[in-house]
Amino acid sequence: MLSAHNALRPLITVIGATGTGKSQVLIYYPICNLLHLLQLTHQQLAVDLARSLNGEIINADAMQMYDGLPIITNKMTLGERQGVPHHFLGTVPRGEDIRVGIWEEGVRRVIEEIWGRGRLPIIVGGTHYYIQALLYPRSLLPDASPPEPGKEGKMSGEELARKYPILNAETSEILQKLQEVDPVMAARWHPNDHRKIRRSLEIYYLHGGTPASEIYRLQKLSEKKEESRDESIDKVARFRNLIFWVHADPEILNKRLGDRVDKMVSEGLFDEIEELWKWYLNLKEGEKEVDLERGVWQSIGFKEFLPWLQARQEAESGEFKDGGKVAGEGERVVVGGEVRERLESLRKEGLERMKIGTVQYARTQVKWIRIKLMNAMRDANEGEEEVVAVMEDREGEKGNRNGKEELQQCEASSKDTPTTDSARTTTEKSQPKQPSNILYLLDSSDIPLFAENVSNPAISIAKSFFSPFNPDFRPLPDPLSLSSLAASCLKPKRDYDLSKRPDLWVKRMCEVCGITTVDEESWKKHEGSGKHKRKVSGRGKWEEAQNWKKRRERGEVAGDGNGAGGRG
Repeated sequence: MLSAHNALRPLITVIGATGTGKSQVLIYYPICNLLHLLQLTHQQLAVDLARSLNGEIINADAMQMYDGLPIITNKMTLGERQGVPHHFLGTVPRGEDIRVGIWEEGVRRVIEEIWGRGRLPIIVGGTHYYIQALLYPRSLLPDASPPEPGKEGKMSGEELARKYPILNAETSEILQKLQEVDPVMAARWHPNDHRKIRRSLEIYYLHGGTPASEIYRLQKLSEKKEESRDESIDKVARFRNLIFWVHADPEILNKRLGDRVDKMVSEGLFDEIEELWKWYLNLKEGEKEVDLERGVWQSIGFKEFLPWLQARQEAESGEFKDGGKVAGEGERVVVGGEVRERLESLRKEGLERMKIGTVQYARTQVKWIRIKLMNAMRDANEGEEEVVAVMEDREGEKGNRNGKEELQQCEASSKDTPTTDSARTTTEKSQPKQPSNILYLLDSSDIPLFAENVSNPAISIAKSFFSPFNPDFRPLPDPLSLSSLAASCLKPKRDYDLSKRPDLWVKRMCEVCGITTVDEESWKKHEGSGKHKRKVSGRGKWEEAQNWKKRRERGEVAGDGNGAGGRG
């Protein structure tokens, strides 16, 4: 009997950390040009799949949605897209904020249009929060407005900050306000996490004074009611998902990311930095707030150079001393050697911060995949098994016929030769049931072996996944069997999503180290760290010495305190 999950429409998604090679696969460049090949880090695997499977690409990299800045945001050129249609790439004015709810709504519309053209939609990008919201909508806490928001619900971040100036205050002040209006969420975040603290307070204002924690609680209640009322499979996952995670050995990836920054410099990175700097100054002159944690300003490649840009501006205005002389009014400023050296040092520090920031961002992306996305996929597959049983009981043969009709529509969009009903029936009986959600890790560590390790396996797997009743069907490989990297990484880092476990939101302060943790796991990790143990040991010895001195002053012990023999 045809599994009820086949009623879902098929979707390919390509994910991965920046620099792992989501866009590197099978570009047909000569080996001597591997450095160029290495830089293409966002969409080429998707391009390759699209060319083989009659697909179109939908961008899921938030920064690439903004217009311009092709180097900082690492957009593919028209030539590198190889004629494959791309959607949501460079379409948002850079002065606007992108919200996941708006993107998700637009993407669902485009997906329907692509299916309507008989083609296959392929999602690709590194903003995994957006991707998860699209594939598994019930796996994340809401970020958009409720069905009937307050009048502030449609305000931009800038408009909201003008109405509520506290949003532009120091992190400690915003946290204090959040503690007043939503103590649950205030306890959730680290006191230095400006972005999340501010976002929780924004949600409070956007929802007319309803705390974010209350919104999340009501959403969970609503979900439970839906589950008891409606067992529809689209409540588990929106699509029949084949996900490719392009990954690389961490040491190789870190080196690759550093090389990529150097390549960006040679391609014109500083021209784009100057472009953003002029815009930044214009906004400041117009007394507009520039939030470096929102919009295109979040991109790695501008804020890292602000100390250099600001120091250079001071030098050009004569505020920098050079050899004891400051340029007076009307004098031409000549930047001397000492100042030039200082500015060059700041520029190099900016490059180093950019490299470090890129590596840290890549780690964050991998962590999201291994904790949030993998758990969401597991929950979807487990939920599907329960839903399929209910649907089969309810629908019987009717459900079987409807599922076959949906599958036939999906197969018609591919280039595979249609099979006869008898061939499909025979093959159907002999093939094992596939889960609706499958994740394959493709190891991109070895650039010269991209075709062998990444591109060719991806195309073969995709053809089998979308045409299970084709006579040429080959069983899908075990995801753990593709590489040693896959075997080590394709297990959730932990078996729960912390954002859904408020019972584990415990904020603690280590008085010895001056470090704050916001959950039990982080606290245990800190307690077990070598740094904490060394400081505790050192503090213990210091306290022991202080106690000994006090005892000596009281005449309770004799000796000079320089050795154990002096303590009695």
